[in-house]
Amino acid sequence: MTSRRLVGDARGATIVEFALIVMPLMMILMAVLEFGHTLYVQGVLQGAVQEAVRSASLGEASGTAVDAIVTRRVQSLVRATDLDFEQKAYDRFSSVGRPEVLVTDNNGNGRYDPGDCWLDARPNGIYDQDAGRIGLGRGDDILVYTVVASVPRLAPLTGSFGISPTKRITAQTMMRNQPYSTQDPVATICG
Repeated sequence: MTSRRLVGDARGATIVEFALIVMPLMMILMAVLEFGHTLYVQGVLQGAVQEAVRSASLGEASGTAVDAIVTRRVQSLVRATDLDFEQKAYDRFSSVGRPEVLVTDNNGNGRYDPGDCWLDARPNGIYDQDAGRIGLGRGDDILVYTVVASVPRLAPLTGSFGISPTKRITAQTMMRNQPYSTQDPVATICG
């Protein structure tokens, strides 16, 4: 074949164009599938967490029974390799994630200093930066239930790009327990 005929020959051009487009197209397709899978797992996990907290709010389930509800629901639909649970109870919504309430602030700086008095929401005699008690709480408590699931990614080549082979998905919900028992009085501690 002469060089003039070779330059004018368009046979095989389609396969070259396809080769240039196929990799970006596959990467976009895998990203869309990965995103959809993440949304699906997030929805399943959030639904399982809400179902578990509803059963816990009635005071009939233990912490391990509540965790088992989530584990059973999630593991039946998704290959989660690890589930981490955190249950914290607060006496009111305004206390969630906040330090214990200061009763006496001797120097007026709004922070705990030795000698200040506080409401010991976690009855441990120590001023805590988070007033939540570990566990499901008692009647009328605010339950904050958090589950973190480690789920393998769909795309097998993520390690080649420096991406972790698993993704961590978090679901959290808050609910007030039914008033099936009374809240214990909170002691004032000075230290």
